[in-house]
Amino acid sequence: MKRMLYFTKMNFGIDVNYGFKKKVMAQAAAFSAAGIATDVLFVENNDIVLENSDNRREFHFDNPRQRSIFQFIFSPQRLQIERYDYVYIRHFLTNPLLLIFLRKCKEINPNLKIVMEIPTFPYQYEHTSFKKKLAFTLDKWCTMRFKEYIDRVVTFSDADHIFDIETIKTHNGIDVNEAIPMIETKDVAQINLIGLANVQPWHGFDRVVRGMANYKGDVNIQFNIVGEGSELAHLQALTSSLKLEDSVHFHGHKTGTALEEIFSTQHIGIANLAFHRLNVSNGETSALKSREYALRGLPFLIGYNDRDFPTDFPYKFQIESSENDVDIQALISEYVAMRTKYTNFAYELQVFAKTNLGWAKKLEKVVEYLLV
Repeated sequence: MKRMLYFTKMNFGIDVNYGFKKKVMAQAAAFSAAGIATDVLFVENNDIVLENSDNRREFHFDNPRQRSIFQFIFSPQRLQIERYDYVYIRHFLTNPLLLIFLRKCKEINPNLKIVMEIPTFPYQYEHTSFKKKLAFTLDKWCTMRFKEYIDRVVTFSDADHIFDIETIKTHNGIDVNEAIPMIETKDVAQINLIGLANVQPWHGFDRVVRGMANYKGDVNIQFNIVGEGSELAHLQALTSSLKLEDSVHFHGHKTGTALEEIFSTQHIGIANLAFHRLNVSNGETSALKSREYALRGLPFLIGYNDRDFPTDFPYKFQIESSENDVDIQALISEYVAMRTKYTNFAYELQVFAKTNLGWAKKLEKVVEYLLV
């Protein structure tokens, strides 16, 4: 059987990265099911972990500096990269350490195929802080060297080439084998909205909060924000300034039973509403949240073009990609009309998700390229 190393520098020991860990492990399982045995190399606090479905190997370090030196400089030798046929990398902002890793991998194993996933492209956008500008400048310098080492780029955009490297086009996926209860909320006298995320400005939850302040109707609207993130303080301040403390609730990071209890009473999921703030609202990316809501049978509000969902998809409430406040009255009307017309909507939405949005389907083109 062919073998792959899935490489990520994401720290899975941090709670807010739980969703990303789920994604990576689901991708690895899909590759393995397709005949490519996959080991995942990731960070867990100050440790480096190599894990597959059967085994877990840990490398312990005293501090992040030692950990990074091992991960980027010594791991190709220690992990015997010559045993692998492929390396799959999930791109984050890059520094020269990654170039060292790539070079060492190719030197040890010249026949190695290296594929990099870049889920959002273009991803360069304006930053005000010097630190972030420096990080993007360094990343830009490094990406010019990618074509020396990387064979294909996996993209959720429509780009044929990225960094002068041929792309494999696909979309984001989900683990359709995960045991997630289907949500069938009956009561619509109160409509509950849920936004589950590592909350960032591009999620656009502020558009919902401001829309709730404008709403003058009779239906009780509650917005449940689940997760941490850099945008949380701004949303809390906005909620307070608009006197919506009784209607907007911040639950923090939740998983397992606690998360399912919140989901069990929800009517509408809030997907990404502000990708335009990253200049990627016209199909350049495909976010996980809408797919996760669909798997639960939960209709969702979305503010960008996602090619996985048809224009006339009845369980998607599409709004423009702008800074305009969400029209809560229009959302309520669409939701009630949808429930009336599609009485079995939760089941139909979940079937659609399981049929069309799983990682096995989304990675078919990648597997085809690797196994040629």
